[in-house]
Amino acid sequence: YKLTEEFQTFNEFGDAIGIETRDAVHRKGLWHRSSQVYLFDASAMLLLQQRSDQKDLYAGLWTDSVGEHLKPEESHRQGAYRGLYEELKLTGICLYELGEGFSSDVAHKDFIDREFKQAYSGLIVDKEGIDPDPAEVKSICWVGKEKLGSLITSSGSLFCPSFLLDLERLDLINQWDGIVSGLFRKN
Repeated sequence: YKLTEEFQTFNEFGDAIGIETRDAVHRKGLWHRSSQVYLFDASAMLLLQQRSDQKDLYAGLWTDSVGEHLKPEESHRQGAYRGLYEELKLTGICLYELGEGFSSDVAHKDFIDREFKQAYSGLIVDKEGIDPDPAEVKSICWVGKEKLGSLITSSGSLFCPSFLLDLERLDLINQWDGIVSGLFRKN
């Protein structure tokens, strides 16, 4: 990551107000945008990534398949596809909006993460094409909905707090089967 990376900032109503560095955005708790991607395979398993130990936020914690802060003027969809490539070297996956966009406001002792988010789901057919960038991703794993539910219950501290909130907002575990069957119908 680069502390000098720039994000477009917004007021609480979603109106663009300026550009700030990544570090300033998180230090000041400014609203910015991100995309989250949930990739499923043909066996209805979800790809999770463990964030690199070098990440400035949530280092070493488990999270969604891809999470990407948006560049200024970039759409959520563009950011999601860019993240697929930058984090996992994946191309050619069709992404579908997973519910409506939502906001997330998570305070930590060292930073405040305020984001306008859009989540996407996608079906991955060729797992051999996954090539995680070690600067972004420490490791990956595939989990089923029961396993993810039990891991969250028994070891919730292994996950990014924002990921846990997003799962709840999206009702992902309860919606899992419908999401996966929808992906099969679309692909």
